[in-house]
Amino acid sequence: MAEKHLGVEFDIHGGGLDLRFPHHENELAQSRGAGRPFARTWMHNGMIELGAEKMSKSIGNIVSLREALDRWGRETVLVFFLGGHYRSALQYSDGTMQAARAQADAFRQAFRVAAARPSGLTWNSFADALDDDFDTPRALAVLCGWRASGQLDLLARGLDVFGLAIDTPGAVAPADARRLVEARRVARARRDYAEADRLRAEIERLGWELQDGVDGDRLIPKVRRGGRLRGSPPPG
Repeated sequence: MAEKHLGVEFDIHGGGLDLRFPHHENELAQSRGAGRPFARTWMHNGMIELGAEKMSKSIGNIVSLREALDRWGRETVLVFFLGGHYRSALQYSDGTMQAARAQADAFRQAFRVAAARPSGLTWNSFADALDDDFDTPRALAVLCGWRASGQLDLLARGLDVFGLAIDTPGAVAPADARRLVEARRVARARRDYAEADRLRAEIERLGWELQDGVDGDRLIPKVRRGGRLRGSPPPG
C-alpha cells in the first residue's frame, strides 16, 4: 500500500512509540530484505494517558476528540497538545486541560496590552525551537515570553503557525454568519454532527472562523495561513 501511494521510498513513516519494536523494526527489515529502501525517517509519538495508562480501546479509557472539543474548545485542546513534546506522554485530566484553557485565555488577553517591552526573544527563537525535533513546549515558552512582554506582532504570527486564531478588535460578524452559528448550535444539541460540520464549512466560506468554548461560540475573521518560519520575519 505504501509503495502504491508513496513510491518505493518516501520521507516519513509515523506511528506510536508502542509500535517501534518489534512492529516497525520488522516492517523495516522486511522492506529492506525485499530490496526496497522504504522510509527515510521513522518518527514515533508518545501516548495520551488517562489515569496513568495510555488511552486504549481495549482498556476502555477513551475520551474522543469530539468530546474533548465539545467540552474544552479547540484553542484549549491545541494548547494542551503544544505543551508536550510529540515523543513524550501527555496526561489528560481536568487539571491539565484547565491549565491549557488558562494559557489560551492569557494569549487572548495579551492583545489588550498597551505597550511592548523587548524580551530578547526573536522570531528565530521560535523557529529554532521547532527546528529542534519539533520542540513545541519550547516554542510555547517563547510565545509566553512574547505575551508577557507585549510583543504582539511576534505573538500573533507565532499563534497563527499553530492555527490559534485571535480576536480582532472591532470586527463584527454579519447577520448571515450569526444565523448559521445559531443553526449549528441547534444541530449539535440534537447530535446531528454532520449538519453541524456542514454549517461550520458555510461559516468559513463567509470568511469567518467559529471557535467553540465553554463560554459559548465566538466568530473571528479568518486570517491567511502559511509562510515559512525562517527567512520571512513578521512586519516591524
